[in-house]
Amino acid sequence: MCLNNTTKTCSKCGETKPATSEYFSPRKSTPDGLRKDCKQCKAEYDRAYHEANKERLIEGHRIWVEANKEQLAQRKHEYYLVNQEREKERARLWYEANKERAAEYNRAHYEANKERISKRNRSYRQANKERIAAYREANQERRNAQTRAWREANKDHIAEYDRAYYEAYKERHVEWFRVWYAANKDRQLEKARAYYAANRDNKIRYSQAYRATNRTHVIQYHRAYNAANKDRAREYYAANKARYKAHSHSRRARERNAEGTHTAADIKAQYKAQKGKCYYAACGHSKLGDTYHVDHIVPLSRGGSNWPENLVLTCPRCNLSKGDKLLHEWVEGGRLL
Repeated sequence: MCLNNTTKTCSKCGETKPATSEYFSPRKSTPDGLRKDCKQCKAEYDRAYHEANKERLIEGHRIWVEANKEQLAQRKHEYYLVNQEREKERARLWYEANKERAAEYNRAHYEANKERISKRNRSYRQANKERIAAYREANQERRNAQTRAWREANKDHIAEYDRAYYEAYKERHVEWFRVWYAANKDRQLEKARAYYAANRDNKIRYSQAYRATNRTHVIQYHRAYNAANKDRAREYYAANKARYKAHSHSRRARERNAEGTHTAADIKAQYKAQKGKCYYAACGHSKLGDTYHVDHIVPLSRGGSNWPENLVLTCPRCNLSKGDKLLHEWVEGGRLL
């Protein structure tokens, strides 16, 4: 080898440079252990040669890799085991600097090899079921944390993907859900009731905000639904009349900031207590049937509450006649039940 204080003239560019491995590549066959041409000239020659013989070199490399596939895989695996941390850090740094490029390449590669990749993945999962299950169980918390973090960082992308997927497979999705719901109806109803009970305030706030923001859409939807399902709506109302009345009175009470609330069960209990008769005597305590009204003894407009103690059941005639009067102002009411 040449000493650091000696020089060497490049055989190609003719420049004199220090005879060291910094300027000349090593070659054992020469007296000084260095190539005759400098590194710069060698690099230029290699670039020109590669450009002129690109296809031949690529084909030769492909053939060599195909012939030495197992040997290469073993060497890569051994190298990765020895340099695992360094390789991970290198890959992470490269990905951070080339995110868009990597994403574009992955998309293009997947689209071009979709069937092959799907087939390979299925085969791998089929052959490694136990191994995959063990890994998932051992890394469940970490995987959940990664998923949550990814979903949080990609909300818009997920929403757009879900919308596009639903539009592309809308009919199939609707049919699948119809079949699934029919098979799991009781379980879903129980789940929905439990969720509503645990999140009632949040659900009410969300519904109010949605209706306020989408008032026109909600009104049009209900009109269209009722028009298309008249018989069904009529049957449901008949079966849940007390519930509808309780809801209607609670809404009116909220609008007037009245205290108290009541349920369908309270109305049914009052109906039983009155033995199915009108509370007022103006009609002769007529039978109520299914056409009864729920009346506030002290009207909401006069400061009455919405508690069950302020409610009675009346026939339509008595309720409309009483209006918003107090009992001593409505002399036609007669003796109470």
